[in-house]
Amino acid sequence: MAKQKINNKGIATVGWIRRLGIRTTANFALVAVFGGLLREAALRFE
Repeated sequence: MAKQKINNKGIATVGWIRRLGIRTTANFALVAVFGGLLREAALRFE
């Protein structure tokens, strides 16, 4: 019973990670672009 519970939780977690994966990748790309722009602006104003 305990094994089954862990297995179901693991499967649910994998599904949740996959669902979040698309959003996380988009967010990460946005943050990377925004961070790059901020870094460039900081270098320009120094």
